[in-house]
Amino acid sequence: MWIDFHTHTKMSKKLEFSMDYFHKMIRSARRNGLDALALTEHFNTLHYSRIYETLDRHYPYKHDYYDVDGFKVFTGMEIDIIETGHILLIGNKAQIRVIHDKFADRLEKPRFPTFDEVLDTADSFAVLKIGAHPT
Repeated sequence: MWIDFHTHTKMSKKLEFSMDYFHKMIRSARRNGLDALALTEHFNTLHYSRIYETLDRHYPYKHDYYDVDGFKVFTGMEIDIIETGHILLIGNKAQIRVIHDKFADRLEKPRFPTFDEVLDTADSFAVLKIGAHPT
């Protein structure tokens, strides 16, 4: 399986989620030979939970991914940490939403969680933990 582990479905954190843009992203991924992607929108994007609420209305969620006409969209998020950097968490949608809710009052600098807080929280769940921008 060819998968992109770090994708955003919004051009900006300040924009609403757009199904049109989402479909363009899926078409582009398919054209480029991908079979799947992990949707890792920023945890502090405008109306984060609406993304999954919208996808729930349009696509089946099974085996920890949305089935978008045979293309797999795994759930996740990108968390800003106070030390400067971003951590990707990818896993079951319900677990991702619980983690998101744990940091709901930490969405802006200087209240971003620390690196250790994110990893300690993530360790309680079966999620992938990936440094978002390693270079």
